[in-house]
Amino acid sequence: MKGTILDFNPDTNQGIISAENKRFTFNLTEFKSSNGLRPGLHVDFVAHLGNATQIYALNEAPNAVTLANDGVPETSTWAILSLVFGILGLLIFGSLLGVIFGHVARSKIQHSNGKLKGKTMAMWGLCLGYLGIILSVIFILIVAVDANNRY
Repeated sequence: MKGTILDFNPDTNQGIISAENKRFTFNLTEFKSSNGLRPGLHVDFVAHLGNATQIYALNEAPNAVTLANDGVPETSTWAILSLVFGILGLLIFGSLLGVIFGHVARSKIQHSNGKLKGKTMAMWGLCLGYLGIILSVIFILIVAVDANNRY
């Protein structure tokens, strides 16, 4: 029978599955999959006297979101590094690192199926990194032209 986990209490290792307008209780020992046990998970199970046994998680769609930390997506470390180096690139150094980390962050966020956030942060790191590179090139050109005019 196919159903959906409605609730699971880790303190008692007991949970409830809803299927065909009925509710079935289960014990954690009956959950046979390595997928994380959580409310909303679609499962296949054997119904016996109001209890669910031999519970297996069903394969989820490729775009299904399984989030850590109680459903809150984690901010990408790469996005944070991109923004930091993008800002530092305008002041001291790091523009190239801001660009590299920004591209890595956007790729990892895109392929995380919602587990990572920080797309805007990575974009700002990219913008600031590219701006820092452009300003550095302009500065080097100005210094080179000035040095050429002095001699």
